Formats: sequence, C-alpha cells, structure tokens
Amino acid sequence: MRRLYHSLADLLARVVNRISMKRTKLIIALCLLAFSKVRAQDCICEDNMVALIKDIESNYVGLDDKVKADNLDLYSKLKKELKAKSKKSKDYNCYLLLKRYIQFFDDPHMSIGIYKSEKADVDLINKMFKDIKVLPINEDELKIYFTSGKLDNVEGIWENPSLKYRVAIFKDKEKNGSFTGVTFGSDGIYWKNHQLKMEITKKEGLYTVGYFRNDHLPEYRSLRFELGNMIIAGFGTWKRILPSNNVSDIINQPVRFSRISDSTCLLSISNFLVGNKSAIDSVVGANMGTISKSKYFLIDLRNNGGGHTVSADTLLPIISSGPIRRDGMYVKASPDNIKMYEKVMLTPGFSEEEKTYFLGLIEKMKKNVGKLIKTSEPDTISIGSDYPYPQKVGILINDGTMSAAEMFLIWARQSNKVTIFGTHSRGALDYAEIGDVRELPCPYLKYTCPMGTTEHKFYPFIDNVGIKPDIEIGEEIGDWPSYMIEYYASHQ
Repeated sequence: MRRLYHSLADLLARVVNRISMKRTKLIIALCLLAFSKVRAQDCICEDNMVALIKDIESNYVGLDDKVKADNLDLYSKLKKELKAKSKKSKDYNCYLLLKRYIQFFDDPHMSIGIYKSEKADVDLINKMFKDIKVLPINEDELKIYFTSGKLDNVEGIWENPSLKYRVAIFKDKEKNGSFTGVTFGSDGIYWKNHQLKMEITKKEGLYTVGYFRNDHLPEYRSLRFELGNMIIAGFGTWKRILPSNNVSDIINQPVRFSRISDSTCLLSISNFLVGNKSAIDSVVGANMGTISKSKYFLIDLRNNGGGHTVSADTLLPIISSGPIRRDGMYVKASPDNIKMYEKVMLTPGFSEEEKTYFLGLIEKMKKNVGKLIKTSEPDTISIGSDYPYPQKVGILINDGTMSAAEMFLIWARQSNKVTIFGTHSRGALDYAEIGDVRELPCPYLKYTCPMGTTEHKFYPFIDNVGIKPDIEIGEEIGDWPSYMIEYYASHQ
C-alpha cells in the first residue's frame, strides 16, 4: 500500500512539475513578447520624431536665432511634413527623417547618430543597414594590383587605430581622377565587408574626400599626407599597410613637441578634450626651457576638433602680449540642460575652482528654469606674463580646426605676437556647450544639442564660415612648418 502511495505521489508530482514548467514557459514567453513590444514601441518612428522636436525646442540655445518670423512658416511646414512621414517610416528611412529635422538648424554642434550602448541591441542596428550595398570586390586581385605597379599616393590598404576594419582605396576606372575606398573587414555593427567608406577626388594634385560616417552618409573634407600618413580633416590619421611604407606612429600621439630649427620649435595638439589637458600641460612644462629660448613658436592645431578651452590654459601666458577680451555667455536653463551640466561637472580633469563654477551655474539655472540666462558679463582678463621669447607665435589651422580650438584662436589673435597660417577653420563655435549625447526613445538613436552661446558682442558669428587665416597656405604646400619658417625669415 505504501509503495502504491509513493507511485501515486510521484505521478502527481510529475504532473504538477509539467504544469509548472508549462506555466513557467508561458510566463517567460509572455514576458519576452511584452519586452519585444516595448522595444518595438521604443523605435516607433513617430515617437522619436515627436521626442526629438520637443527636446530641441526645449533645450536648444539657438532656437530663437534659427527660427524667426521670416522662416517660421517653413519650419512649421517641415515639422508637419516630417511628423506625417514618420507615421509610415521605420529603421533607416526614419533615421533620414530625423536627420532632416536636425539639418534645418545648420548648426555644426547639433547632430544625430546611431550608437551602440548597453540598451541598444546590435541586431536592431544591423537591421537599420540591411539595404546598404556591398560592392563586388575581388580581394585577391586588388592585393595583386597594390603590389604590382605604380600607385597614386592615396591607393592601398589603410588602417586607422580607432577602427576595427581597414579601408582599401583604388582608382575608379570609370571616373578620371576619382578613387573608391571600401571596407576591408567588418566591425559587426555598422559596417560589413566591402561597403563604400570613401569617395576621393584628385584635382591639380589636391585631394577631397567624401567620408562615410557610421550612418553611411558622407561628409566632405580635405585630405593631405604627412610623414607618409594620410590625414583626413576631422577623421583622423591613417597608416598604409599595403604596400607598406614603414612610417612612424609618432604622428598619432595627441601632443607632440619638436625643435625643427635653431630658432623654431613646434607643438602639435590633436584635440582640447579635458582628458588631454594633463598631457598638454606636461609636454609644455617639460619643454618650457626650449620654448622660452626660441625665437619662433609654432602651434599646429590642424584637425583639432576642440573640447574645452580649459585645456589651453597653459599656452595663453606664453603667447599673449597683453590682456584678452572675452564675450559674455548665455545658457538655456531647461531641466534637461541642468541635468547635463550636473553630469559634465563630474568629468575628470576639471579643477575644484571649475567645479565650483559649475555648481554656481547649476544653482542659477534652477532658479530660472525655462529662461535664457546670462552667466557671465563681457570682461578682459590679464594673463600677467611678459615672456620676451618666443618673439613670434605661428598657429596652423585648416578645415578640421573647430569648436574650442576656434575659441582659442579668437583669444590668441588678440596678441601682437600671433599670426595664423593655413586655410579657413571649420566654423563650429556660435552655439556650443554640448556636454554629452542625449537619448531618444529608441536606444540606438542619440543626438547633441548646444546649451550655451557667447553674447557675440566682440566675437563674430563663424558657424559654417570659419576663421580666415592671416596668411593662407595652399594644400599644395606639403610642409607647412617649413613654409612658416621661410615666411618669418623673409619678414624680419
């Protein structure tokens, strides 16, 4: 009897377990379905379009300058059109609609992009690019071509340390003076093997590149060669792997110093990010003995994409000849912008004094939510230095010089020691104070939105115009520092 009892108990237990397993599986399935629906709803195009428009209108410091009586109807029609189209769009087509809205403002500091993050499923991003063409490339034939004949300087297989794949650049047989760059390899997220990465044109020895970013849309920049490396304005330094040219990697260092003649030293700075400030301070400090004895001090800011002007503090006493005039500053005091400044304040590299400034700014914003507030008055700062050397300071710029680097140029230009050489800067300064990327409902879509602007009482508007150099140097001049030395020698 006891044995039968155990058998019945065992049978009952099994039945219960099966029911429990089915219920568990059902619960899991329902949870997954609900989660997938939430994720799908997150990426509904209309939701993201509405959120983007609302966020920009709430947080963008330049809104009242960009949307005025003369274009208000145009802006309203665009919003209506984009909202209507967003109801029927998804994936990449949705992204293009969101980008159209951002492009209306024509602000170099406002952008939208596709980002991988903890919240962003790689499969969702891959789905975005499912229709991007893969070119029919024969790798073996291309490698033979790269090693069997005379190539243009731009041809070959190139790599950039920031990317997981390489790029093969070769002549376009159908277009004279044109070259095509395709991905060699994949990053598993944005790029597949053999997709279009660059379109390059060469005219009278000068190169222009259409560089396709991670959203597979091009930006057009200048391209030059230095120490055997290919440098694309705003998109880094590239080293050729095939055929190899055995060049030094020193050009990839963010801060470089060298003495290039008995009378001249050169400092190259790739960016003014707060994280690079300690390297700038260290290199300048270690070489101050040389700088203070050199007649000419050259500062290379080509392709310096900016960051924060605090990174340039150590340079101002060296190059200044007197006080520096600064504009007043305005900030849009929205709740989102307050949160952004609270986040920015925690960035490593800011001094206690600078953190105290942020605390005061945040407190003032909290008392004036929804308003455009003035955070500083125009002033003149005295650097308090009278270095006899260097006697002359030459700053090199090009179309990759932008943002905080352009603010540094405006300050530096007030010194009678300083001459600016090169080509126009990018023109990305009028509306700044980005902080960090901002999120939209879809986890892989993020955008940037400027929070602050200068009063522009002293400083001109330069967005999409740039700063004109005092002495223009054409891209056909290969060695700009040597050109500057010759210029100074002939203008004693």
